[in-house]
Amino acid sequence: MKNSKAIHSLKKFSKILFVISFFSIINTEARAQSLDREMGIRFTGLDNYNFVYKKGLAENKYRRFTLGMFNLGVMGATGSAKTTSLGLAFELGMEYRKLIAQNLKFIYGPDFNYNIRVTATSGSSTPQMGVGIGCILGFQYDFSEKFYMNIEAIPAISGSFLKDNSGVSYQFNSGFTSNTLAISLVYKFKKESAKAETK
Repeated sequence: MKNSKAIHSLKKFSKILFVISFFSIINTEARAQSLDREMGIRFTGLDNYNFVYKKGLAENKYRRFTLGMFNLGVMGATGSAKTTSLGLAFELGMEYRKLIAQNLKFIYGPDFNYNIRVTATSGSSTPQMGVGIGCILGFQYDFSEKFYMNIEAIPAISGSFLKDNSGVSYQFNSGFTSNTLAISLVYKFKKESAKAETK
């Protein structure tokens, strides 16, 4: 009974978090005047990386989208059942920047994350879904007008639930781990506005 209540609460929390982040995007996009764009790759370890896209909303204010690589894995030995896993992660965040020295900025802001993973073995599948909210904390160093590198951590509160043959289980996590430390290499560019193109 307690498990079902906790899982129901987690599902409700994930829906609320999704709705909040969705309408936050719609609201900020509607008011956006800046046409600054940025895109790059973020590394969390040597074997874990994802794509980052940022859209300027105002001076030192960016909406950021992060798409994790599909995590495809196959495990098994000769004559035994193979286990295949596939996962995808997506993050929505708001990034603020504050100049603290020449070419060096402090970055911070809220971050919403979602992830799903499916593991299949011998015809049966085990889905796992997670959702969380964190705080972006880091530093950005500008190499030039077009390129920069940043290092950041996103301490977060997150929850996940997993469904298998034994039922449904859940887990809650919070705080900071070394897995949340990431390095990004980003390219900056500008996009012509529709108004400018029609003139």
